[in-house]
Amino acid sequence: MGKPRDYEDGPDPADLPVAPPAPPMPDLLARPVDHPRAHEILGGKGLSASDRNKQMTGWAISMNFAFAVMGMALLGWAFQKWVWPASAPWALLVALAMGLLGGFIQFVRQGLAANRE
Repeated sequence: MGKPRDYEDGPDPADLPVAPPAPPMPDLLARPVDHPRAHEILGGKGLSASDRNKQMTGWAISMNFAFAVMGMALLGWAFQKWVWPASAPWALLVALAMGLLGGFIQFVRQGLAANRE
């Protein structure tokens, strides 16, 4: 083995290149953007009650899909962890696939039903 590296053998830190300072931020990026219909676009007071209802229905449908996938993945993990440990990772993968399939089917059904209204 060689001798341990002595820190005095390297270059002097004062001789190393220094990164240039960051450029200033343009004013366009520093100030907020004012849009004439921002309150309507962001779901504020400009939306009617029926539009807000449609928006909440869309959120509910999408969250049902997400929770179906997460719930089935959690059940698959628990089954794999406590009931059948030798099945790893298949129990989790099968439950995840079932959650994706079931969640997608419900997503399509609920989306079509919401579109009919």
